[in-house]
Amino acid sequence: MFSNKTINYLNLHMGLWTFGNTILNLFGPIYLLKLGLTLPTIAIILGLANVVRFFLRPLSLLWTHKIGLKNSAILGTILSAGLYPLLFLANGNPIWIWILIFYMALAGVSYWLPFHAFYAIAGNLEKRGKQIAVREILMLVFSTAAPIVSGFLTFYFGFWALYVLGMLTTLLAAWPLLHTIENNTNERMTLRHAITKIDRRGFGLAIGDGIFAQAEVFIWTIFVYYLAKNLIVLGWVLGLQIFLSSALTFLLGGLIDRGKGQKLFLVGVIGLSAVLMGRTFSVHTITDVVITQVLFALLSVFYIGPFSTVFYNMSKQTKNTLWFHFFAEAGYDLGSIIVLFSTAALILGGFRIQQLLPMGITGLLIAKFVLDSYYTPTKRRHPH
Repeated sequence: MFSNKTINYLNLHMGLWTFGNTILNLFGPIYLLKLGLTLPTIAIILGLANVVRFFLRPLSLLWTHKIGLKNSAILGTILSAGLYPLLFLANGNPIWIWILIFYMALAGVSYWLPFHAFYAIAGNLEKRGKQIAVREILMLVFSTAAPIVSGFLTFYFGFWALYVLGMLTTLLAAWPLLHTIENNTNERMTLRHAITKIDRRGFGLAIGDGIFAQAEVFIWTIFVYYLAKNLIVLGWVLGLQIFLSSALTFLLGGLIDRGKGQKLFLVGVIGLSAVLMGRTFSVHTITDVVITQVLFALLSVFYIGPFSTVFYNMSKQTKNTLWFHFFAEAGYDLGSIIVLFSTAALILGGFRIQQLLPMGITGLLIAKFVLDSYYTPTKRRHPH
């Protein structure tokens, strides 16, 4: 499980990078709320960033072919660190808001495509579940600390201290990448050739994941903040869910490698859908939030492990891993755009934020439909 040194360094990198990314995802929208921006405005800002990112993706494909996966991942990590001071500067000034939108898009396309392709190529098919389990545990450790530390820093020192820490941690995440071994980015392909030759199920998986992720990270976080009205309480509540998710990760990694991924994923989809509905109609106090956090945490590992294993195995088995992730990242953008713009429209239409949580169920069902196609006998014999 630890014999692949490049995967070990990529796992460590992802742990460090996740610390900063968790700060951005959870506390970035809250910072904009505190600046006086409305929730629909923030949803539109994030949605526009995804739209720009969708159209900038070819740039990432070009320079990844030119400088390689390793150097592209390092570049994307460094650019991601620039988001923290830029977000702090975006204090309601329209010019800085537009700069932030374009920079968020640029940082996103710079990082995710080369990282996912690098991770897929460097990993081992027969050990993928265990390797992802290690990565998830490192991510869980750092992402558990992120909201707890963020709550204390913002309460006692302000958002500037939080952004300094996030920037430094993200820059540190570039260090493990320096020790990785470069991998082939596959042959160059035209768009027309790629459309006909690449396994496009990654696009469908990523649409579902984008919808589910935004319903959880954006809609749920904002709702909990409105309910808690205290950044320290918010940090502990969000950290609790992330911490509990580590309980089953190692066990499920082994079960996935033994062919149990489809059944585990079904458990995750059914369980998480039930929790989302419970959050929609039954959460009224912080105690209710904590109860659903525990349930969500325990059930989420049934989703994360099988999803990531199938996603990376599809990627490595297809004709061109880089193009696979190009389509997949575009799918994630599309899923995010759907949720963020729908959130803005529905809130303006009079819906409460809590009533929007079931959107995540749509993402779960899309991902389940695509994942099932991978596990059918025909697809298992001919995965690409």
